[in-house]
Amino acid sequence: MSTLIMNHKWEKLSLLEKLHAVLSLLQVWSDRRYQRKQLAKLDTHMLNDMGLSREQVTAEIAKPFWK
Repeated sequence: MSTLIMNHKWEKLSLLEKLHAVLSLLQVWSDRRYQRKQLAKLDTHMLNDMGLSREQVTAEIAKPFWK
């Protein structure tokens, strides 16, 4: 059902709006990839300061860029 609604909304967008949406999504994916790479570089002390465990970080960096 939600896919049908999304497709209906997508069809109403102009080409420029669709291009902007795609570029925005690519930027989000790129940001996630970069942030996870940086997170992976942090040592245990830094992670503790942020309130994160190594297990949480391992789970986060294992995610694909689109999630």
